[in-house]
Amino acid sequence: MLGDVAERLLPRYAPEQLDLIADYPTRSRDVQQEHTERLRQIRASGTARTGGRQPTGPR
Repeated sequence: MLGDVAERLLPRYAPEQLDLIADYPTRSRDVQQEHTERLRQIRASGTARTGGRQPTGPR
């Protein structure tokens, strides 16, 4: 499969596009890790969740 990707897909993109494609998962992972840490801190502080809908707005 990796050979097919290298042969059939990679040539379709400019190097700058491939950099952008590779950058997205890394940045996405960083955001996920920040949220995971925030949730760990909430849990460690003993703040109980009441359930139900969360307020709308920025998170």
